[in-house]
Amino acid sequence: MSFTDLLRNARSSRGSIVQKFLTHYDPNSDRVFAFVEGDADEVFYRAQIQKYVPDQRQIYVYNCEGKKRVYNAYEDITTRYPACQRVLFFLDKDVDDIVGAPWPSDQRIFTTEFYSIENYIVNKDALQRYFEDFVKIRHIDIDLATILVNFDDSLRTFHRLM
Repeated sequence: MSFTDLLRNARSSRGSIVQKFLTHYDPNSDRVFAFVEGDADEVFYRAQIQKYVPDQRQIYVYNCEGKKRVYNAYEDITTRYPACQRVLFFLDKDVDDIVGAPWPSDQRIFTTEFYSIENYIVNKDALQRYFEDFVKIRHIDIDLATILVNFDDSLRTFHRLM
């Protein structure tokens, strides 16, 4: 392994994520901190958090590069600051409930109701927007309302099965 590879691996190690957090954390500030599993989660959750932050508070999002590392960050931070506030941890459910994965439960941990965060993005409204903005079929009438109802029914069935 090259020195460059060692540095790349070190920047997302268990200790480095917590160290980044510690350089920004002040229990008396209004900053908001979020720990997520991956790149797409980072973008999604930052936008969602911003909806609930009443002003221009700073939001720090840390990509832990995996579920286990989010839980590691949770353990390290809550051990050091048990009463920390505005420190949140976001995870995909995946199949944890099926395989009985023993993850901790805490009000600061948000786990998706469905398999992953992408299940919140894929919905009837997104499909309608896609058809309206990108699907350009000329000279053919499409009953979009029926398509959307069928899609919504199928999506609910999929969520129940998952």
